[in-house]
Amino acid sequence: MNAIEIRNLIIKEVIAPALKKIGFKKSGNNFFQEGERFTKVFSITNSSWNDKDWVQFNLDIGILFHIANEINGREIKVSNTSSCHFEISVLQLNGSDQLFKIGPETEISNFRKYVDDTINDYVIPFLNHYSNIEDCTDLYSKYTSHGWDIKPFIGLTLIEKGNIEIGTKLLEKINPTYNEEFRQKIIKHRDFLLSNLEKKM
Repeated sequence: MNAIEIRNLIIKEVIAPALKKIGFKKSGNNFFQEGERFTKVFSITNSSWNDKDWVQFNLDIGILFHIANEINGREIKVSNTSSCHFEISVLQLNGSDQLFKIGPETEISNFRKYVDDTINDYVIPFLNHYSNIEDCTDLYSKYTSHGWDIKPFIGLTLIEKGNIEIGTKLLEKINPTYNEEFRQKIIKHRDFLLSNLEKKM
């Protein structure tokens, strides 16, 4: 088998079964699962220079917070991790600097085991842990995301759920890099949610 065929076999026999077992659905090289008002995404991204002898791919995890799209008037739709508000490489989870690369000198059984261990020992526990919005309150402190400052989105979702104390605390310092229009949308939605909760009391 060439490098592309080996990669495809590993996706089919190692990655896909593990993710499907915990309820993820596959679309192309992406896997999706709904959490509590957020969507979890696992993506396999191939290098643009891949050929039959050399293959490199990235494994990434993303989370899209529904409320962030709603306050922006956007459809809640996610295609891969690059469309998520939170995005990390799985190398942050396993702490390895070994890339997912297949070449003529690659020992396939060892590489397959490396992928299997990464998925089952790190990726699956991570994805299983983040099921409820409360679980997400440590994401921004434990991991370096390539995406947005997610604290306001978690905070708004917590307030929406009735957890006012933690939710409002996460909204105390909205990221100054957000433009003023977006900051005002966040504040306006916070006030709207708090007003609705007061009416129910």
